[in-house]
Amino acid sequence: CPRAATRQVFPRRPTVAMASFVPSSVPAVLRPSVPAALSLVPTHPALPRHATTSLNTRYSPLADPACPTAVAFPSAPTPSPTSGPSLLLFRADLRLADHPALTAALEYSSPARLTLVYVFDTRTFGAASDRESYAMALFTLQAVTELRNEIRARGGDLMVRVGRTEQVVADLCSRLRVRRVYASSAGANDTRVDSALRERMETEGVEILSPEDDAISSVRKSQRIPEDAFAYKRDPSRYVEFLTPVDEPERLGALPSHLEAGDMPSMKDLGYTEVNGVPFSVAGGAKEGWAAIRAGSKRHAKCSCSYSLYLVTGCLSKRELYTKVDELPLNAATVRSELLWGEYWRLKSCTSARSIASRPLSIAS
Repeated sequence: CPRAATRQVFPRRPTVAMASFVPSSVPAVLRPSVPAALSLVPTHPALPRHATTSLNTRYSPLADPACPTAVAFPSAPTPSPTSGPSLLLFRADLRLADHPALTAALEYSSPARLTLVYVFDTRTFGAASDRESYAMALFTLQAVTELRNEIRARGGDLMVRVGRTEQVVADLCSRLRVRRVYASSAGANDTRVDSALRERMETEGVEILSPEDDAISSVRKSQRIPEDAFAYKRDPSRYVEFLTPVDEPERLGALPSHLEAGDMPSMKDLGYTEVNGVPFSVAGGAKEGWAAIRAGSKRHAKCSCSYSLYLVTGCLSKRELYTKVDELPLNAATVRSELLWGEYWRLKSCTSARSIASRPLSIAS
């Protein structure tokens, strides 16, 4: 038979699951939460702007995208000339301090032209009625309530909606004539929401940028992350530069006059009925997170149980925790070790996914 022809095909989008690079021994809270198909480059305000991955653009190879060099970023974002209105979709980043997507949005738009929104997606909330789901929904509701209060204290407001994320965002983009949306990833458990949002924004012709929210470092120029994780943990500064947390903005803009902020939903509105014996009784929100850490007992000083839930929901920043750990009643060595362990696998995931995505596949036809 004739010899099969071989052609070189480049994949349209990397589809390597970041979690597949992480050992099962790593705590879930410290696993990379950003799906590889959404954001593969460690992005932060301190990194070059080209390191921000757009959710609706194809893979764009850089000279060495996994190894950008961190630089000192000012304590407060310096606005650049306004380029147009934009929308910031809060997701698993329920805070104002050290918020990469918010910082990037304020560089693109003035506070008056930036609209802030949070959507209680019906595919996530109300989809299950067990005790754990009820407790997590209540925690998130409290965190969003605190976030709205903090935004209002700075002269702005947070629009709150219940529905499908892509439909709400598309409607707002149409009404406000927004062509750029900033949104951190919703996490590995909400990849279907990410996919639906990306596809809808592509249809609407809206650019959606997803700065990575949980990076605490960037690889030094001319350095590579070693294969031995323990070598990295013994001397991480040899391989990476740690990112400096960014201060929260002092002022935010009000919503357009023709839009209503919306009422905060109740648990019943989200599809939950009263559940007895909620698994945990901690309150959600950034302030509550720092208060819980500072009030932590000696029993919690050597584990992540006093702050892990706040990291998962983005109430606290990993960069800020890493920077302030010496000032907190925590075992600094243990906390740094846990954060560095998760950071190592995040960086290795980025590097491995880039390598696979840029490698041509030989497919017989």
